[in-house]
Amino acid sequence: DPNIPLKPSGVPWLGDIPHHWDVRKLKHLTRFVNGLPFKPGDWKAEGVPIIRIQNLNGSETFNYTDRKGLPAGLLIQQGDLMFAWSGNRGTSFGSFEWTKEFAGYLNQHIFKLFGYTLPKRYFYYVLRAVTRHVEEQAGGIIGLVHVTKPELGSVEVPFAPHAEAESIARYIDGATEAVDRMISRLNREIELLREYRTRLIADVVTGKLD
Repeated sequence: DPNIPLKPSGVPWLGDIPHHWDVRKLKHLTRFVNGLPFKPGDWKAEGVPIIRIQNLNGSETFNYTDRKGLPAGLLIQQGDLMFAWSGNRGTSFGSFEWTKEFAGYLNQHIFKLFGYTLPKRYFYYVLRAVTRHVEEQAGGIIGLVHVTKPELGSVEVPFAPHAEAESIARYIDGATEAVDRMISRLNREIELLREYRTRLIADVVTGKLD
């Protein structure tokens, strides 16, 4: 609403915010707990899926663990929020939500977020904004982005009243739905083209095609 009075947030990347909003550090809103240090030697052909960064980016190829006594809190359930603290800009770095219907143990280099008091969907979008902010602070256009737990925890974010935060999240969901559908369709087309390219090379090299 353009008629809502604003105030300086005191945070350069936020600028002005609605007068009735607050600013909080992430470390006061949630806890970041790192995933488990699974090694390739720990991977099994069956068991509980291990959630690696590629699985947050859509890969359906999973490794598994049959280890007992792993922390129950790091068994990721549908709807849990995570933050990959080391990865490639625009793909494997930043915030994610687990949307699969099955659970899996979280791999290292990814934080699980515990105990946030803001509405989950709004907090997810706040973390998307934090992701972009950290990437911009890192400089450059491509390459690896890395943020430590203290650095991430010290990022100051907007804190909207609960009802307003839920309303904002619903608005963003609606505004981005069409874009998400288009991204999904294009990703499927890209995957089909990659499969075609691989098959074409193999067929030519093996003499199936002239």
